[in-house]
Amino acid sequence: MTSSLLAGIVALLARVLATVDSSRRLRLWPALRLAVALRRQERRIAREVRDPRRNPYAHLNAHFADMPGDAPLNQPYERAEPVSPVD
Repeated sequence: MTSSLLAGIVALLARVLATVDSSRRLRLWPALRLAVALRRQERRIAREVRDPRRNPYAHLNAHFADMPGDAPLNQPYERAEPVSPVD
């Protein structure tokens, strides 16, 4: 979503809120600010996840996206042996 489109959406929401009575408007503005802040945070995190300079595991995103949902993370063990601490 480009910044001009986002600005248009915010302007439209401002016009809609301007038509609403003042008591309801006072309750809606904090919710609108929270929604905008959460969306900005979501976009920032998504951008950082894709950026290999900020996320050293970015090259694995495609690999894990292609895995089927029921793929096992580890091969099952045939038998499990207890591990005792070393003295």
